[in-house]
Amino acid sequence: MQLIKAIMLIMLTILIAACSESTKEQEKEEVIVFKPTSLELYLSSQLMIADGNSELIIHTIAYDSDGNTRSNLAGVKIFINNEESADRKYTTEAVGEYDVYASIGGIETQSLTFTAVEPKQYPIIEVPVIFHVGEYEGEDYSYIDQAYVEKLIENLNKGFPNSYGSKNLNAVDTGIRFRLASLDPDGNVLDEKGIHRFNAKPYDDGGAHYSPFGELYNTPNNVEFGTFEVHRMAKDQHWPQHLYKNVYIA
Repeated sequence: MQLIKAIMLIMLTILIAACSESTKEQEKEEVIVFKPTSLELYLSSQLMIADGNSELIIHTIAYDSDGNTRSNLAGVKIFINNEESADRKYTTEAVGEYDVYASIGGIETQSLTFTAVEPKQYPIIEVPVIFHVGEYEGEDYSYIDQAYVEKLIENLNKGFPNSYGSKNLNAVDTGIRFRLASLDPDGNVLDEKGIHRFNAKPYDDGGAHYSPFGELYNTPNNVEFGTFEVHRMAKDQHWPQHLYKNVYIA
């Protein structure tokens, strides 16, 4: 019995070794088979911001004589202003024009140009936000309180200054900031900063008066608001859009 187990173990070891060698040979063949005959270069943009954060992506496609392709083939070298770049994702703080080309095995791409521009500082603009909270009799809306809307504004104010650190070429501090409205359109101080509560039940009517097709998409008295119902709600409840950013919760 021990002899049989030993023989089986030896056979299994030989089989694993054979498979491993076969895989290595296949990998070697694949490397040898693909011989690039031409190379193309692509840039994600011709314009970037010289802020050390904006990220330009450099992409290459290699072709062999049979038309097969390899994207970003290992061994391809990228040159920016005649200096080899170790990374295909390029950032810079230096304003100016940059020439890029790639090469592999004596094959070179065409030269492409991109421009890194000086970061702009935008003036800070504050936008008052009012949350119109449509309340329905019998439903609990206590969770929509001051802390709730303040958190929404906090998250919003992280996105517009690019506080999340996006590498997108267009990601900048827009200069736009949001704050909770403290006054209504008539200049009255709000009981709850940034919150305007109203009775939403009259709008849960199916929307038939708004469109002849209203009831096809909106069910009356279901404590939910369809497209046409929301449209009428927004039309009736909105505050001057040149003074406020109107947000609806219902």
